[in-house]
Amino acid sequence: MKMQDAARQHPPFDAPAGMVALLKSQGFHEIVEVTKPEPVVSVNWFAQKGRFIEDYECPPIIIFSASDGNKGCVESTKGTAHKTAKVNAGGRWHYCPEHIGEEYERLFKEWKSKSRGKAAPREQVSHYTPVGTLQAQGVKLTPWQKAEYRKS
Repeated sequence: MKMQDAARQHPPFDAPAGMVALLKSQGFHEIVEVTKPEPVVSVNWFAQKGRFIEDYECPPIIIFSASDGNKGCVESTKGTAHKTAKVNAGGRWHYCPEHIGEEYERLFKEWKSKSRGKAAPREQVSHYTPVGTLQAQGVKLTPWQKAEYRKS
């Protein structure tokens, strides 16, 4: 227990429990240390679709925002962002809640099911399309096609 003299001329000192009553009778008083409670930090979590870059849709993301000003997002092309999302706010780690993880998995399945990586559908070319148009479209012509469309 910390004790200090009444005039506060000397710094507080630790006194054994048996001497506290004696020191109080001589005018010393007890110093009570007040510890501040840690501030309560709340973290809000959101799952949303990814942004669009021209015609490509990015994978879904998990966004977090802590009341201490810490903000960010997590994304993954493997569908594991909800397992790796964590934020250190208020001196402790906060992890992605289960209901946000379920929402993320639903959005990821939806994103994954969309066809990606395939070439854009090409316009069907008629057999009677002029050679210049075919070459402008990047169609490779066989020697027979070139001979067939020769101008006389």
